[in-house]
Amino acid sequence: MSHLVDYCAIYLLLSLLNLIFIAGIIFFSYRIFQERRLKNAADARTQALIDDVATGFSLKEEEKTPQNIKDLLTKLAEFFRAETVLIHSTDERFTELLGSVHYSAGGKVISLEQQRTYMERWDSHLKQRSHSIDSMLYKDMATQDRIRRKKHNPWLFIPLYNEDKVIAFIYIEASDQGRAWSEDQFAAVPVVSRIVSDSIEKVLSQKHISFMTYYDPMTKLPNRHHFYDRVERAIANARGNKTTVGIMYLDLDSFRSINDTVGYEGGDLIIQSIGQKLMTLLDSTENVARFGGDEFLILLESGSDLRKITRITEEIMSIFKEPVSLNGQEIFITACAGIAVWPFDGEDAGTLIRHADMAMCTAKEKGKGRYAFCSPYIREDMQYRMNLFNGLYRALERNQFQIFYQPKIDLATEKIVGTEALLRWMHPDYGMIPPSDFIPLAEQSGLINPIGDWVLETACRQTMSWKSMGLGDLRVAVNLSVVQLRNPNFVAQVGNILKRTGIDPGIVELEITESAMTTEPDYVIGVLNDLKNLGISISIDDFGTEYSSLNRLKMLPADSLKMGIQFVQGIEKSKKDQAIAVIIVNLAKNLDLKIVAEGVENRLQLNFLKNMMCDEVQGFYYYRPMPASDMVKILL
Repeated sequence: MSHLVDYCAIYLLLSLLNLIFIAGIIFFSYRIFQERRLKNAADARTQALIDDVATGFSLKEEEKTPQNIKDLLTKLAEFFRAETVLIHSTDERFTELLGSVHYSAGGKVISLEQQRTYMERWDSHLKQRSHSIDSMLYKDMATQDRIRRKKHNPWLFIPLYNEDKVIAFIYIEASDQGRAWSEDQFAAVPVVSRIVSDSIEKVLSQKHISFMTYYDPMTKLPNRHHFYDRVERAIANARGNKTTVGIMYLDLDSFRSINDTVGYEGGDLIIQSIGQKLMTLLDSTENVARFGGDEFLILLESGSDLRKITRITEEIMSIFKEPVSLNGQEIFITACAGIAVWPFDGEDAGTLIRHADMAMCTAKEKGKGRYAFCSPYIREDMQYRMNLFNGLYRALERNQFQIFYQPKIDLATEKIVGTEALLRWMHPDYGMIPPSDFIPLAEQSGLINPIGDWVLETACRQTMSWKSMGLGDLRVAVNLSVVQLRNPNFVAQVGNILKRTGIDPGIVELEITESAMTTEPDYVIGVLNDLKNLGISISIDDFGTEYSSLNRLKMLPADSLKMGIQFVQGIEKSKKDQAIAVIIVNLAKNLDLKIVAEGVENRLQLNFLKNMMCDEVQGFYYYRPMPASDMVKILL
């Protein structure tokens, strides 16, 4: 009986243990189930957040990014059950994109104390974790261990990147200061960071491309393409409102010299400063554009009052009365401007800008710090000069140039002793073009070099032809341009022409004006000495009319002076001109230079010059410039 009792007790004990074991299995199974359920729920919440963020930032459109970020903060506040969720920019590009330095979920006001607190925490965060660790969050054991220790901090950061540089961070502060962050909450941090960073990087890249397309990177002003669009919109509005639109083309004076003085970096700073002044004056970032180099375009929306355009123009020009400060140094700058007005000067942006440029060039011709309005005369003149400029390139090969010769008279014998070769252009549309119209264009284009060579060789050949006809050993004078003197091959070319034509260098005279000596005088003197060594003569043309310098005159290897025509023609009108003529003649005599007077038109002028012992004259009183064929008639 006792054994039966013992067996029953053992059976009951085993049954109890079995029940306990089964209960334990059920308990732990349920617990695992619950943990998995909670984890699955947490994972689902995390995945839902990530999906939501990915969807919101998938379009990568600049205009939607600020709102997407604000929506993100609201979602993060809910996901992290946080009292404070805010974003703070650490880069001006992101600040511009967001529209502010910081923003809090729901637009909550951030106090200065809160700003100091989260910025101190952010600084501490940066000291403990490098950017590379942040970007590889949860990728190594050391970082995971660091994060586990941070679980009990009531705050965390989500850094945002652009090209591996932190441009902003999201600060999250828990509502319950004693609650630890969960693993799923930490797991969301790097994913959110990566999604938002990728989206922002693409938006900023697109923004940069768009900026480079429509804005000048140095001044941040609109470029010409953006300005063209802006003008076309302004014209459309003016057409509907029956008003006017003005375009100003502004060009800084002598800016190359300024660059040479302050360097290109200093020049860039000056350009930026002027651009800023123009924006401030016009109170607009869209009505001022950098056209290129030292040129600006300005849109003048005046309503219907043209006087307002003039007033605004005066205000714009007045900004150049004040110097630009550069590294503590005051730099005074002037500018010239041209203004074209719709609809009078053009129907579209391109035409208006081109005509404003024409007006600006006209203003520059009058001096520094000037402005001019476009006019029919300016347009016609610029078209005329453009046609001449284009025609010059073919004029030589099409035999459109002619040389006229004006005889020089020895006053002692009143006989022809030489000629001056004068270039004329017989244009197919405009007829005979005076040198004053086309020589400056030839100098600008560099065509003066081949044209000048042709003139010298043709004049030398013609002089040798007259000699072969038994018409005497006439001297021939040819005018030189300063551009020719700066041609390093010029002396050699002159020497070759002398050899090809067989002319005696002693009867060849090259005339230069005093202005040729204003820049690089030592170089010019060296070239003149080299020409003298070839055996030719040097004459100073129009003496007394430009930059006369006695010190420069004594250094020049000159053989003769030509008195300016205005002094000759003023002899009968002004005692001052008579006095100047006397001074020039005496100066030439004392320097042992031959003196020649040009522009003699009457007997009174001639007698005065004879009395002053002038050596030679030329002018209409004796002969006008004439073709070579007519010269033969008077030499026979």
